[in-house]
Amino acid sequence: MTPTLLDTGGPTVVLARTVKGWALGVKLEGRNVAHQAKKVTEDELKTFRDRLELPIPDAQLADPPYFHPGPDSDEIQYLLERRKARGGGIPVRKVIPLAIDLSGTIRCSASSG
Repeated sequence: MTPTLLDTGGPTVVLARTVKGWALGVKLEGRNVAHQAKKVTEDELKTFRDRLELPIPDAQLADPPYFHPGPDSDEIQYLLERRKARGGGIPVRKVIPLAIDLSGTIRCSASSG
Protein backbone atom coordinates (compact mmCIF):
# COMPACT_ATOMS: atom_id res chain seq x y z
CA MET A 1 0.00 0.00 0.00
CA THR A 2 1.63 3.22 -1.15
CA PRO A 3 0.58 6.38 0.66
CA THR A 4 -1.08 8.93 -1.62
CA LEU A 5 -1.05 12.69 -1.35
CA LEU A 6 -4.18 12.52 0.82
CA ASP A 7 -3.01 9.51 2.87
CA THR A 8 0.24 10.53 4.50
CA GLY A 9 -0.47 9.26 7.99
CA GLY A 10 -0.35 12.78 9.36
CA PRO A 11 -3.10 15.08 10.55
CA THR A 12 -5.69 16.18 8.01
CA VAL A 13 -7.55 19.46 7.82
CA VAL A 14 -10.61 20.23 5.71
CA LEU A 15 -11.30 23.89 5.01
CA ALA A 16 -14.82 24.75 3.93
CA ARG A 17 -16.37 28.12 3.19
CA THR A 18 -19.86 28.02 4.62
CA VAL A 19 -22.72 30.44 5.16
CA LYS A 20 -24.09 30.40 8.68
CA GLY A 21 -27.86 29.95 8.58
CA TRP A 22 -27.92 28.85 4.94
CA ALA A 23 -31.50 28.28 3.74
CA LEU A 24 -33.03 30.15 6.70
CA GLY A 25 -33.87 33.26 4.67
CA VAL A 26 -32.46 36.77 4.42
CA LYS A 27 -33.17 37.70 8.06
CA LEU A 28 -30.90 34.97 9.44
CA GLU A 29 -28.62 33.86 6.61
CA GLY A 30 -25.01 35.00 6.90
CA ARG A 31 -25.51 36.63 10.29
CA ASN A 32 -24.16 35.53 13.65
CA VAL A 33 -27.70 35.32 15.04
CA ALA A 34 -28.47 32.13 13.08
CA HIS A 35 -27.45 29.84 15.96
CA GLN A 36 -29.36 31.85 18.57
CA ALA A 37 -32.64 31.80 16.63
CA LYS A 38 -35.14 30.00 18.87
CA LYS A 39 -38.30 30.61 16.87
CA VAL A 40 -38.68 30.65 13.13
CA THR A 41 -41.63 32.42 11.54
CA GLU A 42 -43.93 30.65 9.11
CA ASP A 43 -42.55 32.81 6.25
CA GLU A 44 -39.00 31.74 7.17
CA LEU A 45 -40.15 28.10 7.22
CA LYS A 46 -41.64 28.56 3.73
CA THR A 47 -38.32 29.97 2.49
CA PHE A 48 -36.45 27.06 4.08
CA ARG A 49 -38.87 24.49 2.64
CA ASP A 50 -38.78 26.04 -0.83
CA ARG A 51 -35.00 26.36 -0.92
CA LEU A 52 -34.54 22.72 0.08
CA GLU A 53 -37.45 21.60 -2.15
CA LEU A 54 -39.17 19.73 0.68
CA PRO A 55 -42.63 18.32 -0.12
CA ILE A 56 -44.39 19.89 2.88
CA PRO A 57 -47.67 21.76 2.20
CA ASP A 58 -48.25 25.28 3.60
CA ALA A 59 -51.00 23.94 5.88
CA GLN A 60 -48.46 21.87 7.84
CA LEU A 61 -45.99 24.71 8.45
CA ALA A 62 -47.78 25.99 11.56
CA ASP A 63 -46.67 22.75 13.25
CA PRO A 64 -43.87 21.53 10.95
CA PRO A 65 -43.50 17.77 10.66
CA TYR A 66 -40.28 15.80 10.87
CA PHE A 67 -39.29 15.11 7.26
CA HIS A 68 -37.68 11.89 6.07
CA PRO A 69 -37.30 11.33 2.31
CA GLY A 70 -38.02 7.59 2.61
CA PRO A 71 -35.80 4.52 2.72
CA ASP A 72 -35.66 4.17 -1.08
CA SER A 73 -34.80 7.82 -1.78
CA ASP A 74 -31.55 8.71 -3.55
CA GLU A 75 -30.39 10.64 -0.47
CA ILE A 76 -30.83 7.73 1.93
CA GLN A 77 -29.34 5.22 -0.52
CA TYR A 78 -26.26 7.48 -0.91
CA LEU A 79 -25.93 7.77 2.87
CA LEU A 80 -26.14 3.99 3.32
CA GLU A 81 -23.60 3.35 0.53
CA ARG A 82 -21.10 5.78 2.08
CA ARG A 83 -21.65 4.27 5.54
CA LYS A 84 -21.02 0.78 4.16
CA ALA A 85 -17.86 1.96 2.35
CA ARG A 86 -16.53 3.36 5.67
CA GLY A 87 -17.13 0.05 7.42
CA GLY A 88 -20.13 1.10 9.50
CA GLY A 89 -21.90 4.01 11.13
CA ILE A 90 -19.07 4.85 13.51
CA PRO A 91 -15.75 5.82 11.86
CA VAL A 92 -12.72 3.79 12.93
CA ARG A 93 -9.15 5.02 12.74
CA LYS A 94 -6.99 2.41 11.04
CA VAL A 95 -3.31 2.64 11.93
CA ILE A 96 -0.88 1.21 9.38
CA PRO A 97 2.51 0.49 10.96
CA LEU A 98 5.53 1.87 9.10
CA ALA A 99 9.02 0.39 9.12
CA ILE A 100 12.23 2.36 8.62
CA ASP A 101 15.11 0.35 7.18
CA LEU A 102 18.79 1.11 7.75
CA SER A 103 18.94 3.44 4.73
CA GLY A 104 16.21 5.61 6.26
CA THR A 105 13.57 4.53 3.74
CA ILE A 106 10.07 4.40 5.19
CA ARG A 107 8.07 1.37 4.15
CA CYS A 108 4.48 0.58 4.88
CA SER A 109 4.37 -2.88 6.46
CA ALA A 110 0.94 -3.46 4.90
CA SER A 111 2.29 -3.08 1.34
CA SER A 112 1.89 -5.97 -1.03
CA GLY A 113 4.96 -5.38 -3.12
